[in-house]
Amino acid sequence: RNNELIEAQRQLELGRVDVGCAEKDVVVGQTTAKRTLAPLNETRKAVERLLEQLKGEEDAIAASKAKEAELQAALQEAEHNTMQLSQAKGVTEEALAETRKVEKEQEEAYTRVVEENDALATKLAEARENVSRRTFEEGEAAAVLKKA
Repeated sequence: RNNELIEAQRQLELGRVDVGCAEKDVVVGQTTAKRTLAPLNETRKAVERLLEQLKGEEDAIAASKAKEAELQAALQEAEHNTMQLSQAKGVTEEALAETRKVEKEQEEAYTRVVEENDALATKLAEARENVSRRTFEEGEAAAVLKKA
């Protein structure tokens, strides 16, 4: 009976050692989990910041596209005006014998429209360049997000 008690006590001590080792393993596991979660949380925060940046860039691109559409409409109107002025110029040239005053006014108006047309074309080219650059930046940001 004494041997049974001694054996039971020895088994109890072994159990305590096993419990102590398990407790240490749990602490090590928790520490490892915390170390693993910290970089993941930082990565998540970085991704959230990038998403916010992308949203701002998407808004800017949408505004740029709206401006580009506005400039395109103005360019078409200017081209239409130019065509009309060309026709008027042709008529004016036919009536040149009747009046030189009308021809002078038409040519000045034509020149003004062409200058406006050039200015609008320059703005449109700049808007297209901005859209291309932002699209490229979105692609780079998307690649960064995929890596993250």
